[in-house]
Amino acid sequence: FSITDRTPWALPILVEEGYLYDSSIYARFQPSGKVGMRRCVQEIVTTAGPICEIALPTANLCGIQLPTPGGGYFRLLPYSASRMILRQFEKTGTQFVMYLHPWEIDPDQPRMEGPVISKLRHYLNLERTEQRLQYLLRDFAFAPVANAIQPIRDMCQARVEGGAAACAVIG
Repeated sequence: FSITDRTPWALPILVEEGYLYDSSIYARFQPSGKVGMRRCVQEIVTTAGPICEIALPTANLCGIQLPTPGGGYFRLLPYSASRMILRQFEKTGTQFVMYLHPWEIDPDQPRMEGPVISKLRHYLNLERTEQRLQYLLRDFAFAPVANAIQPIRDMCQARVEGGAAACAVIG
């Protein structure tokens, strides 16, 4: 995902541009065992001010850690796998962000030349994405992040006041 250990400079820019929240980081376990991001929402204090980071959680599917089934994961995995992961999140009360890129619901888009693996990653199951999205909306309840931002900020603040390490400082 776009914000990593190599790109912490991006978060202050988002704050400067007026963003209140971001979801460009996903919770994952790095090979060293160090947690890349908590599996929860947290407020990150940058040099430009605070931003709520709504990390994309990961789930264990048959022994494999996978990020939230959105984008390519949602398109490439069978819908039953996505549903299983999201049910795990429901059972544990884990908030998650679902995302799709607009091109992923356009099976008639022009096909570009390129390596076979790139073409598979980009075009495989495009014709199924819209139907899978309909299943998803039938099987789960969603709300826009904007509707949840104040409760999220309140939760961040409560964790800080309660002594929990809910904030990180990003230069």
